[in-house]
Amino acid sequence: MRLALTIKGLDYDKKNVDITESMENLEPWYIKLNPAGKVPLLRHGDKYIPESNKIIEHLDQNFGECSM
Repeated sequence: MRLALTIKGLDYDKKNVDITESMENLEPWYIKLNPAGKVPLLRHGDKYIPESNKIIEHLDQNFGECSM
């Protein structure tokens, strides 16, 4: 996902979510954004897109295909 953002020349803010010891992806604030608790999660405008494949599809649809 980050590679696709970089290739497309898109700026983004990154927030690390600890999925190991603290299981931050299961905290209420994260579950509110993504009920499945999956990582990674992309926010584009008011929309939240989980999972790398779906994120890349979304980026391709909105910013052109990646030629990797």
